[in-house]
Amino acid sequence: MNLGQMLLVAGAVAMLATLTVSINSTILQAYVISYDSEATIDATSIGQAMIDEILTQKFDSLTVGTQIVKSPSLCTPPSRLGPDLTVEKDSVHALEIEPFRSMEFYNDIDDYNHYSRIVNTPHLGKFTVKDTVYYVPETNLDDTTKTTPQTWYKKIVVTITHPNLYRPVVMKSLVVFRRILPTP
Repeated sequence: MNLGQMLLVAGAVAMLATLTVSINSTILQAYVISYDSEATIDATSIGQAMIDEILTQKFDSLTVGTQIVKSPSLCTPPSRLGPDLTVEKDSVHALEIEPFRSMEFYNDIDDYNHYSRIVNTPHLGKFTVKDTVYYVPETNLDDTTKTTPQTWYKKIVVTITHPNLYRPVVMKSLVVFRRILPTP
């Protein structure tokens, strides 16, 4: 074999190696996109289930009974949003217990502030869910400062993470307290 043929064979091998790496990279990228899509669908379902669970609760601990709340200033202060003092935090934050203990111990929306859980799925495994609940002003329902005094509006933000997600899935819901005024 002469030098010219050796160079042609070496060039062909180099081109084949480059093509193989390119094809493998494309296949790998397709798998990554596929897993991200599947994880996004699962995360969206998990996030919606979390929001649905939260929305089954009363607006505030003051509205759990039959009390009439005439002013939002009577509701839980922003600094105390989270589980009521009577709830043992360790019993609620047992992350992998199903059905989740939050359904047993929480009785109002703001109990879910700083709540987290791990949800296992059959195919992709563990998703981490973290909740945030805060008041928003009536004049700016998109406000994210979380320092607003009590209002008739609470925002729920559910963030779902998973290793196969490019970025976390964030879902939001606005809860409006429907005031029941006494009949004259």
